[in-house]
Amino acid sequence: MDDVKALFALFAMAIFGNAFDKRTYMPLIFTVDGLSEDELKAQKEADVNAIPPLERQHYCHTRGLAFDLIHWFFNHYSLEKPNEEADDAYGCILAPFIAELGHKVIQYKFAAQENKRPGVCNGEEFEHQVKMALSIKAMHFPFNAVESFSPSFEFDFDDYSVTALATTKNDYPFFEDFLGAGKNDADETYFAALGGQFYP
Repeated sequence: MDDVKALFALFAMAIFGNAFDKRTYMPLIFTVDGLSEDELKAQKEADVNAIPPLERQHYCHTRGLAFDLIHWFFNHYSLEKPNEEADDAYGCILAPFIAELGHKVIQYKFAAQENKRPGVCNGEEFEHQVKMALSIKAMHFPFNAVESFSPSFEFDFDDYSVTALATTKNDYPFFEDFLGAGKNDADETYFAALGGQFYP
């Protein structure tokens, strides 16, 4: 299961890449005199920030690849406990694990803020970015739904074994457009603004 845990960790890094990048919370400065309050507000509403457009595309492409890899894995392997039927590992383990990880890092951020360690953004800004990171069509799992599950951090991954499926499933689609598959709600807003020439 060590390789599976590493795969899940890699997937989490791809999902939360934007939220953990400090440039996400920095404005795009395109004038010598800085930005007006209205310009700063407009940038936040469109999720325009200091990450260059090409690099933003790279983030999306990476997430799309991560989803494709995860879908390939679950179409070829199952996670099973001894003498039990195989779980829906995507819906019962991976998705709630990622969603709960989002809750945990938000809690950590607010705790750090209360202890006078503000960092590059405040708790509300970070929470917004984490929720946007999980607002992605390919995720198939809403952020708030994790409340109805037992905490996945209590799962013992070592209780499971990885079993190759005798017949490959097609439950999870493969993607041809990795860039499109990897866009979350914040990215959709950003690229729409970029296409509309939001800023000079």
